[in-house]
Parts: sequence; C-alpha cells; structure tokens
Amino acid sequence: MEDALEALELAPTLDRGALKRAYFAALAKHPPHSDAEGFRRVRAAYEALLAPGGLERAFAAAPPEVESLLAEYRARFDEALARAAETAQAGADDAERLKDFVERLSRLDWRDAVASAGPSASLSRG
Repeated sequence: MEDALEALELAPTLDRGALKRAYFAALAKHPPHSDAEGFRRVRAAYEALLAPGGLERAFAAAPPEVESLLAEYRARFDEALARAAETAQAGADDAERLKDFVERLSRLDWRDAVASAGPSASLSRG
C-alpha cells in the first residue's frame, strides 16, 4: 500500500478528494499513450487505494510525518497555550499577593489593624 501512495506521490491521508487530485496529477505525468507502464502503475495504485478500506490500510501502514504534524499543531495551539500560561502566571501572582496580605493581616492585633485603617476608623461599638 505504501507503494501505491508513492506511485501517486500522495502523502498518507484519508481524504478521497486528495486521492482523486493526486491520481489526475499523476495521469498528467504518465499519459497512457506515451507512458503505458507508468499509466498502469498509476492506475493500479489508484484502484488499490480506491477499493473499500484501501485508503485506510495505506494510511494506517504509512509512518506518520511527525514534523508536519507538529508544525500543524503548533500553528493551531501555541498562541492559545502561551495565553493560558500567562493567565495561569497572573493567577499565581495574585494568589501569592493574597497570601502575603493574609499573613501580614494575621500578625496584627485589633488595635494595630484599626490604627492602620486611618483616622476615620474608631474602636467604639456604637
């Protein structure tokens, strides 16, 4: 099956439209009237891939193109991941500031807390 993909110069895919486009492009390179052997090879590859399950078997048997897959995923997700990391860092910074505030506040007694609130604060209850 890998030979069929090579004969059509087709990257592993499950897209039947891509298969047809590759077939017609290969036909242009190997027309039956001037390259009978090339035409037979292209036609046999196309029929093998077009058969039920043929394209799927070829796709499953072909080694993945890791670099192109990584490039596709990076293009789709790197920006969103960077924004998520920034948001997470901002949340961590906020949590650290809140922790520091609570620690400082917990060290104060009631009179110090009221005094630090300013002149408008009062200790009276009424």
